[in-house]
Amino acid sequence: MVITIREAERLLKQSTGKTYRIGDGLAYPKPFMTRKELLDMGDPITPSLLDRAEAYAGEQVCRKNNPMKRNSKYIYNTAEFERWRKKH
Repeated sequence: MVITIREAERLLKQSTGKTYRIGDGLAYPKPFMTRKELLDMGDPITPSLLDRAEAYAGEQVCRKNNPMKRNSKYIYNTAEFERWRKKH
């Protein structure tokens, strides 16, 4: 059985009494964010997810702020990161 998003929202309201909004994904406050900012957002962003993004996603998703410095912070492009997160 397949239901629409609107029907799912209505069923949730009927069963719980609360209004829910089902969206397309996470809403990020900024287009580029650091690892700490993403982790402060909470679920479903976890340290292991960010580790995988750093290792496998590529520079469109995640890159170092200054590649010449060893301890430079990673900067995440939130639009590309969300696209990558949905695929993996």
